[in-house]
Amino acid sequence: MQIYVFSDIELGGGTITDDFSEDTLFEHTITQLQPRGKAVLVFNGDTFDFMKVPYKKKYPEHITETISLAKLAKIKKAHPTFFRVCAQWCEDGNDIVFVYGNHDFDLVFPSIQNKIMEYIGHTVTFAGFEWTSGPVRIEHGSQLDNFFKVDPDKLLIEREKIVSEPFLKLPWMYTAIYKHHMQLKEDYPLLEKIKPRDKLIKHLPLDIKRHYFWGSLRYVLFSFFIDQWRRWSDPLSHMHWKEFGHVIQKLMRNSLHLEVIKKAKRELRRSKYSVLCIGHNHEPQKIWVGNKVILNTGNWRDEYFIQEKMLLPRPKTYADIYYEEHVQHAELIYVPSTLPLLPIERIYKELE
Repeated sequence: MQIYVFSDIELGGGTITDDFSEDTLFEHTITQLQPRGKAVLVFNGDTFDFMKVPYKKKYPEHITETISLAKLAKIKKAHPTFFRVCAQWCEDGNDIVFVYGNHDFDLVFPSIQNKIMEYIGHTVTFAGFEWTSGPVRIEHGSQLDNFFKVDPDKLLIEREKIVSEPFLKLPWMYTAIYKHHMQLKEDYPLLEKIKPRDKLIKHLPLDIKRHYFWGSLRYVLFSFFIDQWRRWSDPLSHMHWKEFGHVIQKLMRNSLHLEVIKKAKRELRRSKYSVLCIGHNHEPQKIWVGNKVILNTGNWRDEYFIQEKMLLPRPKTYADIYYEEHVQHAELIYVPSTLPLLPIERIYKELE
């Protein structure tokens, strides 16, 4: 069995918050794959960046099927290449699997699944939060993250006093990004794409640092001590005290890295699988756990790495796995980005 795994493509709606621009590179990469026989292309979460696609120029907190369909239409219009590539892959006799991530919880809606298959022109598999095949297990990684973990069986909720349609039961961090950080993303779209964060912060003016830190801290304190109590009937406002403590701790350390590797190792050790594929934290890694291996497939969105006085485009990555009775090949493949190098001054221009 030949399996290719791509995660965190983050197809947006063609707006300033759309973080994917290398459609041609993606098409070239898929068309150059040379599988041994019939193959499976697994899109391991955050394939569609519903989170950052605006709806009527806003970011509504309660995501209904109607809203998700409108967002998907924008994604299709902005990135027709993706759906064309998927169609050709299926026409060649191969399969496609979509795994849910924290940016595309919307895949749970049946009409979203049907519309995606309509766009592709073929039947594909929507696997939920994990997909397994023989000795291989694939999950996005957000279910290993305390900030974004959800109950798969309770992802839709009905509260007619709030919204007339069923809506997504999103984790608190998701709604926090919607209500607080999306404005920052629209104001400074490049900054969130730059790694590592500690080097980026050194280049930011003091007022921006204060705006980010104190603004985030105020939002968390307000959400926990005031907002959730006055909106207790709305399940999206709830913030558990453990989550509150975890957020405060990370803010004080100025560390918002997504922590999934430790849990991924523990999960793989206890499982019957030889290979675990994850994404979510955008950091490509191959990690041995005894004689088993974790493949963190990085991402395909636009990102840059600070090196001296330049912003270097980060390479794209995907997993190439082949097994018969046992795994014979499990590797990360690096694809050089076609994005141009940027001078470090682009950070300051962004803040003007």
